Amino acid sequence: MRILSIDYGDSRVGIAITDPLCITAQGLETIHCNGNDKIVLKRLEELIKEYEVTTIVIGMPVNMNGTKTDRAEVTEKFIHKLKCKFGNMPIETIDERLTTVEAHKTMNFLNVNKYKKKDIVDTISAVYILETYIKKIKNWKEIKMSKDFFGEEEVLDTNDEELFVLNDEDGNEIKFEFLDLIEYENESYVVLYPIENEADEVVILRVQETEGDQDEYLSVDEKTLQAVYAIFKEKFKDVYNFQD
Repeated sequence: MRILSIDYGDSRVGIAITDPLCITAQGLETIHCNGNDKIVLKRLEELIKEYEVTTIVIGMPVNMNGTKTDRAEVTEKFIHKLKCKFGNMPIETIDERLTTVEAHKTMNFLNVNKYKKKDIVDTISAVYILETYIKKIKNWKEIKMSKDFFGEEEVLDTNDEELFVLNDEDGNEIKFEFLDLIEYENESYVVLYPIENEADEVVILRVQETEGDQDEYLSVDEKTLQAVYAIFKEKFKDVYNFQD
């Protein structure tokens, strides 16, 4: 299982990929397409098969104030093509602000020849996109819960890479296992599984980014919960034995 990231451009498309454990990101290649998405889709099909990719992440161009750029519409059309081509494979988007800037900084630091920069800048940008996504899905290790879920704000820090502990409003400890991070309608949702779970149900919370290092996790309405859970089920239908 690997995650593949895309830095999408008109003429060149940068590609990066994780190791099999989805811990690190490595630049893979730059696809030269000259505006022909068919070339990109064909090559992606080959890479997805070769590396057994299970998730695609693509950078979304946004302005510094968080609004979408004109380029975002072009990227969204390409995402539609990806969904048509690769069916039910999860396709996530990541804010790609400053990735190109960081890529150029990296090349300058490494004293990359100016004539070679054009050939690798998109691949390096794809690496930054993928690293951002990896960091995002691991952000559950230290969590600030919202008052509207457990009744009391709480900062959580666990040394276990799979478990963390929350206190409910009565002070009782509840142990959770992190299952996945789901993107739905431009929001992120974390899927958790209570360890002592007689009902065999998961907990789904919306991730609210903050200015600090810790995110807030908020409860969601029933409609959103069902929609996110449906995505989770489809994504892991070959992993978990779901009971409808």
